[in-house]
Amino acid sequence: MTKKGLYLLLFLIGFYANSQNASSDFRSKKIKVVKDTISFDSIPINPQNFKVRVGEKILYPTEYQILYTEALLIINSKKYKSS
Repeated sequence: MTKKGLYLLLFLIGFYANSQNASSDFRSKKIKVVKDTISFDSIPINPQNFKVRVGEKILYPTEYQILYTEALLIINSKKYKSS
């Protein structure tokens, strides 16, 4: 019985370790801000992995609006020249 329990424990540890791998399906885009509303993709995006950067600084979500289903970014074009 303890042998089966040990095999189960090793299997679960291996399964847990493999589930920690990061996905490589994510992309990064550099967009010049010309107008306040920017369409940056043709498909919906994942809200958990979305970040807006200006240079090396990551903007807080309160500084912009995002429509995830339409992939639209609404940002102040006068304040931020590139994103």
